[in-house]
Amino acid sequence: MNLEKYYELHYLQELTEIDTGQPPPADKTREFRDAREVCGFFLQKKSGEASVADANPIRTQGRFATHPSTELSQGSVLRRARDGAYIRIASDPQIAPEFAKTQVKAYEAYVTNREEVRGGG
Repeated sequence: MNLEKYYELHYLQELTEIDTGQPPPADKTREFRDAREVCGFFLQKKSGEASVADANPIRTQGRFATHPSTELSQGSVLRRARDGAYIRIASDPQIAPEFAKTQVKAYEAYVTNREEVRGGG
């Protein structure tokens, strides 16, 4: 099975210094902006516990899968291009064994919001 047909575009979020147009010391601010493109997909957990979590103010959990050559690290944040959802990587990767039919790298991840991205999660 070729999982790449399910991949969609995401943007890795990078802390960037922005000129505010104000005089010093308020002349610069830092905010997260789109950096490099990452292709992959977020698969939401479908367990009963995940459904209850979605109904309450608890994070939607799942896995983010991508090509094995894609480098992400725990704490990385991606913005999904399709709908602007923010996804935070929450684990080290699990990599498919070499003999597997489909090569993929998967991370535990969860949906977050822009305020949590700014605050570090």
